[in-house]
Amino acid sequence: MSQHKNVVIIGGGVAGLYAAKTLSDNQVSNFIILEASSRLGGRVCSDSERGIELGAEYVHGEETILWDILVNQLNVELEFNHDMTKLTPKECGLGLVVELDEILEKLINDEELKFAKDMTLKEWLIWREIPEKYHLLVDSTIAQENATCIDVYSAKGAQEDLIAEFNSEFGDGNYFLKGKNTLENLIIPYLVKSIQQEQIRLDYAVDSIDYTSNQIKINGGDIICDKIILTVPLTTLQHNLIQFTPDLSPIKKHLIQNQFNMNGGTKIILNYKKPFWREQFPNVNVVCVGDDDPLISQFWFSSTSEEQSEKFGHVITGFSMSNRANYGIVMGEEKVKDHFRKMIQNICGLTSENDGFIGGMVRNWQDVEHISGAYASVNTSEESRQNYIGNPRLALSQPIESKIYFAGELFCTHSPATIHGAMETGRDAALRVIAEM
Repeated sequence: MSQHKNVVIIGGGVAGLYAAKTLSDNQVSNFIILEASSRLGGRVCSDSERGIELGAEYVHGEETILWDILVNQLNVELEFNHDMTKLTPKECGLGLVVELDEILEKLINDEELKFAKDMTLKEWLIWREIPEKYHLLVDSTIAQENATCIDVYSAKGAQEDLIAEFNSEFGDGNYFLKGKNTLENLIIPYLVKSIQQEQIRLDYAVDSIDYTSNQIKINGGDIICDKIILTVPLTTLQHNLIQFTPDLSPIKKHLIQNQFNMNGGTKIILNYKKPFWREQFPNVNVVCVGDDDPLISQFWFSSTSEEQSEKFGHVITGFSMSNRANYGIVMGEEKVKDHFRKMIQNICGLTSENDGFIGGMVRNWQDVEHISGAYASVNTSEESRQNYIGNPRLALSQPIESKIYFAGELFCTHSPATIHGAMETGRDAALRVIAEM
């Protein structure tokens, strides 16, 4: 016999969980979360024993939903990591802001680009005669942080994302959790504390949605509902893992297939007996790799508790996205760790005999079932060059017939690829559902 729900939330990542929290906070109780995997949290994923973040790690800004939960609601202490508006490493900046800001300012203020055909960020850099020595800098920061590379990242999409980001007022600081806390063990319990066990169904993949009538049928009528909040990753939509009846509109299909991509993302975590970098790089927390390394674009010195550091080692985390992550897949896990270790040795003047290396691990999000990537970025294709739909995140997020609503980092115009951006879209989708019930 079919279950009937007022609202079905498809996807148990932080967007879906915040949508559920919002429904519950507003006395809407007849809902269920359907999660295809065996755990909640999605790309918020931690190794709590070691205090390591396998997925999202940074708390971006001081005026976000995530900051409010951690600092104001849970009274968690955060550790300041870096602020890209600062000029020097001593100020905990990345030391790149002068050159990078000039390039980004040109991109943001490029009125001609707004009316031009779509082009890659690399093509824009050449068009605007940005010296080639800065191309890798742009790739290692702006492109890689959006899980893409300048060879495919849409210049128009990057411009729109940056304008929206710069118009937001969330603050410029970037933070880690301090000590043994992990994001998964803090955020997920907070979001689900008002949700009943029977309102969550794990290991349940949705493969069909029939919204022909007012009663929406999920998986052939196994579940019937009035409204859906869809929070699945872009890859689920691109791979047509859910059959929609009627089919999605041509505009949505064009956006999904031709203007976005969800590239691979890998974190390489190395453990050492001693944090030798504190002497070699005082006051430096993040390093942007300025050369054409095929694997690593950035690395940073992650925070764990003293007890965890003594037991498992001090942590350096390597960041690899898009084409670099794809290169890592070809290399294999052991060669990836060895490549990163040798990079650190070369930078710090160490050898395998004296670096104090203990071991490491690799999390490749392209291999994680039901996710299959890092973040959704606006990428250039032959189709987008002919027909670029402006503000694609906003365009794709528009509800279908007041029946299907969308949430997730993909749909956040000002903070894509962030936890707070995903949660904000979940909240907003739920509030819209409530208003239209």
